[in-house]
Amino acid sequence: TSRVQALSKEHVSIPPTSELTSQDGPDHDREFTISVFLKKEKVAERQGRSQHEAEQDAAEMAITAKGW
Repeated sequence: TSRVQALSKEHVSIPPTSELTSQDGPDHDREFTISVFLKKEKVAERQGRSQHEAEQDAAEMAITAKGW
């Protein structure tokens, strides 16, 4: 996530934010969805078995989506 923050600052001078947009499934098998935003623009959304995994994947997807 620090990589997406640095690239965002370099390219658009807007700090990215991430938000837990959903969590589904039973406690022992939860799936988390994290979205990455630049201001109000959602640039990426990914799911993962942990919040950390979903956040990392969403950050990488944001970099790809923005072509950085």
